[in-house]
Amino acid sequence: MITQGFAAESASYFEATLQFQPGFEPAAERLQAVRCITLLKHIQNEEGEGGEETAGI
Repeated sequence: MITQGFAAESASYFEATLQFQPGFEPAAERLQAVRCITLLKHIQNEEGEGGEETAGI
């Protein structure tokens, strides 16, 4: 549950950064932020479907 909450909050942060800072450059940083959103949402979905929490995070 802790990891799921962290993933949701982190994904929201990256989405807000991309939405409200359209000049967020360089392109590599934008791509990394999009990848982080994708990964964090994947983690959130896995745990929401009964996946195990990752210990130590």
